[in-house]
Amino acid sequence: MENKEMDWKLEEETQQPVKEKTQESKIDKTALADFILSKIPEELVEMLEEGESPQTLITLWENRMLKKENQALKNRLAKAGGKPLKLASEGGETEKDPFVAGFIQAMDNY
Repeated sequence: MENKEMDWKLEEETQQPVKEKTQESKIDKTALADFILSKIPEELVEMLEEGESPQTLITLWENRMLKKENQALKNRLAKAGGKPLKLASEGGETEKDPFVAGFIQAMDNY
């Protein structure tokens, strides 16, 4: 197995094969981390440096984005001014389905 890039073993809980790397990763993890840290707000980087977990930061960020989206939707609703919704089209008369017209007439006569 020395020549193979991956070794296999069975995971204890699921008894499924799991890949284990036997060679050094080709990804520059420091460059990747620097890139990711450059894309997130400084406030989150500081929290990460203080020991906050990445999962907590992701949750906080998603929560913040959802609150912004919710506020934007509330603002749009307020701008609409409570105008009533219309179910009918304003495009004028449309071609009537003869079956529906006959059904409605039959129900009126019933």
